[in-house]
Amino acid sequence: MKKLMALTLVVALAGTAWADLVVYSQPVDLVNKGEQASGSTPGERPWVRAADNFTLDQSYQITDAHWWGGSENFQYPDLTNISDFTVTIYEDSSGLPGSVVHSEVFATAATNPVDTGELTSMGSILFYHSVDFTSPVSLSGGTQYWFSVSADLIDYNLDDWRWSNSGPGGVALDWDINGQWEDWSFASEDVAFELTIPEPASLVLLAVATLFVRRR
Repeated sequence: MKKLMALTLVVALAGTAWADLVVYSQPVDLVNKGEQASGSTPGERPWVRAADNFTLDQSYQITDAHWWGGSENFQYPDLTNISDFTVTIYEDSSGLPGSVVHSEVFATAATNPVDTGELTSMGSILFYHSVDFTSPVSLSGGTQYWFSVSADLIDYNLDDWRWSNSGPGGVALDWDINGQWEDWSFASEDVAFELTIPEPASLVLLAVATLFVRRR
């Protein structure tokens, strides 16, 4: 009976969807819609990308990142022209992105794009993207960092990718062919993204499930 109960518990836990706890959030603004260009084509236009500053209330091991955006919609209303996304977290350097803390490239499908049922300001599908980092990213509380998402384009002549706005704030745009970050005064909107960690209760359940498996 004990073995059966243990097995039942493990099976039940295995079927549990581990929730994420949002530790930083700048949700998409669905009322005053707008986007920032943040796409590039290697060898043709590698300098177009945006970054936004953020500060955590305490130190965390960040495991997931989420963001909103869509196509420029000149040819396609979806992500047809996007091959992958580069997600980067930078240290702050005198109010601009500095040294790279963590950077990963994710194929478009690996960002798990979900059609939100909303449209961007350009009439394209507004997608919600989610990625899991290959390893947790350690970030200190009370310290300013910068978060950046940049899309690689399949064809420079087709649609760029636009990162959706969240609300008034400061966005740094790198529009310099030499790859230097510059604070563009017209970019007066925050962009939409979230950073998450595993929800604490989920960690406890996972630990219990692991214990039962080991005891068997």
